[in-house]
Amino acid sequence: MQNVYLIICLFLLFGAAFFLLGIVDGIYRKLKITDIITIKYYLSLLESKKIRILFCIILLGLYFLFFIKKSDRIDTAFFGGDTIEYQSMGVNFAKGYGIHKYGGFLKFEEYKFDKIDSTLLTGFNSAAGKERFLRTPAYPVFLGVIYKIFGVSPKIAKSIQLLMLSIIVAFLPLIGMYFWKHKGYVCGVIAGAIFITYNFSLCKKY
Repeated sequence: MQNVYLIICLFLLFGAAFFLLGIVDGIYRKLKITDIITIKYYLSLLESKKIRILFCIILLGLYFLFFIKKSDRIDTAFFGGDTIEYQSMGVNFAKGYGIHKYGGFLKFEEYKFDKIDSTLLTGFNSAAGKERFLRTPAYPVFLGVIYKIFGVSPKIAKSIQLLMLSIIVAFLPLIGMYFWKHKGYVCGVIAGAIFITYNFSLCKKY
């Protein structure tokens, strides 16, 4: 039910944004107000490539700002599951220990894990230097680059992940437009809103 509420809120935001975009465009083109506030006028806006791209950029900003408020982006990583390996490999890469190096080279606190599990901690420390080739390198390197630039901050990594997710869904309408014209554009807006609503929690975890 909460997701349905979020989707409705998004559509209301989109409607308001598209309405304001139409007003601004109409004023710029020096149209009469009676010409601007018509359904025919707003349908004609989709004929403009510039308007379509600009609206996708607006969607990107709305998605990111809306869901960054909804996301619990605590500045720690979960000490369990796959996250132990991804987080430690990312930190170790950032600190110069190489790619795919798992385990505790550093003090436990420097990895920014959320809690200490004594059983897992023993294995984590004893595994320092072991390589985990079952993990594809792209994501640990992605984390490592972020940590090299900003310092070890899971919160920043999660924010960047949300931004990437927002970019994907914001430009879905242009993909729909390419394949299915105007119906595809509208469907892309709808699909993007539904997808990010049910998946924005991905930005909170690794």
